[in-house]
Amino acid sequence: MQLLEEYQKRKKIKVSDEDLFDMVSSDKDEAERYFDAHIAPSIIRRYELLHSNKQYYEKLFPKLSEASSFSATDVKDIVEWLMPSFTEVYFGADKIVGIFGRTPDDDPEVLEKVIQYQMQTQNNGYVIIDQWIRDAVESGLGVTKLDWEIVEEKKLNWYQATAAEFYSIPVEIAEQSIKKVEALPDGTYKLLVRERVKTKDQPVLRNIKPGEYIFLPDEDNSGRNVFECYRHYMLYDDIRRMGKTGAWKNTEDDFPFVDTEAGQTNSMDTIFDAIRNYQGEDDQREGYLDVSTREGQEGRRRVIVYDCYGKYDVDGDGLLENVHAIICNGRVLFAEINEYERNPFFTISFYANSYQKWKEAVADYLQDIQDLKTALIRQIIINTAINNNRSFGVDINQPAAIEDIQSGKQMIRVELNGQKSISDLLQAMPKYELAPETMPLIEIAGNWSEQRTGITKYNQGLDSDSLNKTATGITKIMAASQQRTRKMARDGAENGMVPLYKHLITLDKKHLDKEFAFRLTNQYYEFHPDDIKGEFDVQVTSNIGLQDKQLTVQNLMLMFAQILPPLLQMGAASPQGMYETAKQIIEEMGFTNPDKFIGIEAGQAGAAMQTQALLQQLPQMLGQILQSAGLDPETGAKITQALMAGIQQAPATTVEGVAA
Repeated sequence: MQLLEEYQKRKKIKVSDEDLFDMVSSDKDEAERYFDAHIAPSIIRRYELLHSNKQYYEKLFPKLSEASSFSATDVKDIVEWLMPSFTEVYFGADKIVGIFGRTPDDDPEVLEKVIQYQMQTQNNGYVIIDQWIRDAVESGLGVTKLDWEIVEEKKLNWYQATAAEFYSIPVEIAEQSIKKVEALPDGTYKLLVRERVKTKDQPVLRNIKPGEYIFLPDEDNSGRNVFECYRHYMLYDDIRRMGKTGAWKNTEDDFPFVDTEAGQTNSMDTIFDAIRNYQGEDDQREGYLDVSTREGQEGRRRVIVYDCYGKYDVDGDGLLENVHAIICNGRVLFAEINEYERNPFFTISFYANSYQKWKEAVADYLQDIQDLKTALIRQIIINTAINNNRSFGVDINQPAAIEDIQSGKQMIRVELNGQKSISDLLQAMPKYELAPETMPLIEIAGNWSEQRTGITKYNQGLDSDSLNKTATGITKIMAASQQRTRKMARDGAENGMVPLYKHLITLDKKHLDKEFAFRLTNQYYEFHPDDIKGEFDVQVTSNIGLQDKQLTVQNLMLMFAQILPPLLQMGAASPQGMYETAKQIIEEMGFTNPDKFIGIEAGQAGAAMQTQALLQQLPQMLGQILQSAGLDPETGAKITQALMAGIQQAPATTVEGVAA
């Protein structure tokens, strides 16, 4: 890996910006065609089902839609039921993934703290990862981008230099950077230097919405796609600012603008509309004035920027290089050799049953069920409405009664002649009966939903009938459902979280080259670059298991109370193990700082327990020593009792003092 990085660093892009743009733009166009043909329709359909979209069901059930707009919400319900379970697993006391050193000298503790700080403080990790998970569940395409961002600004700073240092500065550097020179009486010089200062130097984790990520499905031998791209809107003002900092190029005043509405068509806006369940009507707001059309206000214009990663031969050696290029409106704004072994895009899936990047979503499992329930329930609603407001049959010779019914009057005038009753003159039309299979079919559809998703009313606490069942039976039902959910969570951790953390470790080992202090959970830590030297592995921790958390706590309590104490007396367990078990119990209960509750650290706990064991054994040890010295047992017992009484009356010794 290190040799590969060094090889990539030595490579340079030798093709012109025009040739590079043609290659990248060709891949970008093909990726958009692939996305629009194979992925976008499925994503749009999934969001239509998620929102029980009105227009979707008008096309599917045109006749029923004329009388009822009710839609079942199975997809939305299952998504909202799954999210709390995933949140509990990923953001509870358990670690999502663990970092482990490959040798005894590789200490992962500092690296874990740094990564926790980067995810929680430098990036809003909870919001980003939660949305990442939600996108995967709802659309089947959850994507994040993790890269290192360095932002520099030019600032003026004063420096003092000796005469030798001053005259050793190259002329070209002095002309560009030194803005003012003052000679001091002691022979030194005071220099006003314009230099670049880093204002941001950290990993940046960002969400990529479904529709913003496009790719070509072809992969190399390592599994890297030959082309991946993050397309997104930016204001021209932001592009100009990137150019002024020197991060991007070709952003001058002659920057060409493309009308994104008239000149381009892409699926981004269509998917964005589907996400917010918006059909795009009333786009032309009456009286709306777009300020960006005014002269001098071009900074408000929106343009689509393509942040691309592809494989191209850019130095003429016949081998493909991994190239990172940013293109926009016919120009290359940025280009470099990507030195990392993977691109910075990370997908996550909870239905890992295929080899494609975009996977199945909840809607794929429930589409036919939701459609069936919608049709059946609409029929029931329409039938009920008709029966509750049935038409009347009226004797044609009763015009007053007909007039009263048509006008909706409470009193209906009828004339009863001879032996006729009201039912002979005025009568509601026969009731429309539903097919007897309707309600059983709805119940069967509900059972299909539970079988396909694993979500039941039991494990969500919504079934009142469960109160009539046995506690053991309900526990088994809940455990079985939660096992399936935790299996999905573990699959997501394996295919999404682990690669993300591996890449973050790679970024940290490359960029963290200075000491710094940071605060995490109200505690201060100091970081030194030497702390993360070594080789580390990332894997899903055993904490993300398939058993219920409450059962885990019960098993740990059983171990702590009944198994470890006898082993400790036999010498087959250590005080350190007892301490770690207690710590794990507190963490499983949801508390992230167990040392605070225990009151002492692990090393102190071991010393305290060893001291207590020593005091318990001390009388027997003293008796044996005195007996060996020739004293009779009665005299030895009196001496031992006196010594123990003196120890108990003495001031309590601190753990540190005993350990010393």
